Amino acid sequence: MNKNSILFINYYFPPVKAVGSIGNYKIAKGFLENNWNVYIISTAGCGLNKDYSCYSEIRADKKCYNIDGKYILKIFNVLKSKLFKASNIYSKKEKNDIKHKESILNSHLSILYEGNLFYIIQAIYYSIFYIKKYNIEYIFTSYSPLADHILGLILKEIFPNLKWIAHFRDLRITNDNKSKVDLKIERTILKKANVVTGVSKGILDELNNIFPTNKYFILRNCIDKIYIDTQEKTKNDKFKIIYTGKLYAGKRNFNVLLKAINKLPSDIKKNIQLIYAGGDSELFKNLLIRNKIDMPSINIVTYNNLTWKSSIELQSNADLLLLLTWSYKGNKGILTGKLFEYLMHEKPILGIVNGEKDKELEEIWNKGNLGLLVYNKNEYVDLIVDFIIKLYLLKNRESWKYKTNYINNFYCSNMVGKFIKNALF
Repeated sequence: MNKNSILFINYYFPPVKAVGSIGNYKIAKGFLENNWNVYIISTAGCGLNKDYSCYSEIRADKKCYNIDGKYILKIFNVLKSKLFKASNIYSKKEKNDIKHKESILNSHLSILYEGNLFYIIQAIYYSIFYIKKYNIEYIFTSYSPLADHILGLILKEIFPNLKWIAHFRDLRITNDNKSKVDLKIERTILKKANVVTGVSKGILDELNNIFPTNKYFILRNCIDKIYIDTQEKTKNDKFKIIYTGKLYAGKRNFNVLLKAINKLPSDIKKNIQLIYAGGDSELFKNLLIRNKIDMPSINIVTYNNLTWKSSIELQSNADLLLLLTWSYKGNKGILTGKLFEYLMHEKPILGIVNGEKDKELEEIWNKGNLGLLVYNKNEYVDLIVDFIIKLYLLKNRESWKYKTNYINNFYCSNMVGKFIKNALF
């Protein structure tokens, strides 16, 4: 078999509009830049939003038609609401039990609408065809959805000598949705895969708690250098603080920044422009109201449903990029792919972690000179105030520099090349 051939089986891959699509795309490109033959099987994306703005160099060799999951999801949500209708007659303990059972049901039945059986059957057929035709020795699957790892398990049974890389962009099992069935599925995946990768040490630590082994390797989201220095930059009259991404029902929270903005000197505050681009504009505005932000005194701009390219262009005009994430016991290592988009621009980044200390993020910020990393707590308000004032008073706002030797490790070709050397050979 040809050791330089790899088959990516990814439900999420461009042009499907999702953060996971971009992450899978960049890893595939990293293999291509390390002189591997790369083949890709993905979904036709029926019912899914599409974004063709980053869909240029690599295309799926075969697209499997999937059933439009939104109809299945609607039926599922109606049934779920009838099963778990939490009224006031329930005690707090009973409501928590209902929430736990609902979370488990979500994890079990998501395969019906995200990477459903129709997709799985076709992907098995095309995978067998490609593995035999091109003598492929490696396959790469990525969670989410679970369907892709299920395909890895099936193909490993059909081709025992196949080397399977099981990648985790996110944790499937958290403290909210542990069950015996979940744990059994997860342990089987971790046991059968030849190599298990995660985007952060935090994710791999959580997986190691489920199934201890020495075959874990970090494979982060990465920087795609083709997009660097290609965006037109406009001169900023305002000091632009920009966040592009979701808020995940408040899991990503920036109250501490809003409190800091309220404490800024009035001459600086009036020149602040706070820009949000994502699908949670209403929640964003509610956070502003809750923190008593005087919206007439600062400029607020919101965008919905930008393409990936438009999002990158918006980021390139920031004076300060805002990154939001969370960190809780049993749910650590949420190293969002958004960080690696931001790193393309060499702009200062204000990172706000909602929850517990995250040493991995602290290390990345410090070693890369990314800017300021804080936690969503009042004790960090003054630090943010001082940081914004410092940046605002800079004569040249383009003068911020990352530590190049450290950041170079995050380019796709370098990161994947290191992974190939350490994990595959």
